[in-house]
Amino acid sequence: MKESQHIEWKETWRDDSLIRNACRGAGTPEPVFRWDNGLWVEFPLPEVKTPVKTPGKTPITPPVTPPVTPPVEVLVRLLGQAGALGNAQIRAHMGLKDRTHLRERYLDPALAEGLIEPTIPDKLNSRLQQYRLTAKGADVLAALLKRTNS
Repeated sequence: MKESQHIEWKETWRDDSLIRNACRGAGTPEPVFRWDNGLWVEFPLPEVKTPVKTPGKTPITPPVTPPVTPPVEVLVRLLGQAGALGNAQIRAHMGLKDRTHLRERYLDPALAEGLIEPTIPDKLNSRLQQYRLTAKGADVLAALLKRTNS
């Protein structure tokens, strides 16, 4: 009896080309037709190609502003708020007593990064020497303020 059903199915099945063409058009594998107590159509899953991630090859975007150490950040914020200040004035605002500590932790790193500049560049040891923000320092200050307000 199964044989007669199989023959009957083959005689009544008109065309599988519509399904096969649709699969080809979609870029999927062609279906498999079989008879097992009825018509079965199997649609194999297409191969999934996952991109291989190579360590160290991921693009990294640099930060908008370079990271600033906390002491330099405090100095930039102070000079942005108060304007140009001398060594003694900076120490008074920050509550520092040691000139060497101020120079090594605050002034030298900020000068090296180009965030501040001396008002008298020819006489770095002048008692009238003051420090002010550069354009780069103003950009860093703006980024710090934006980050704080976010």
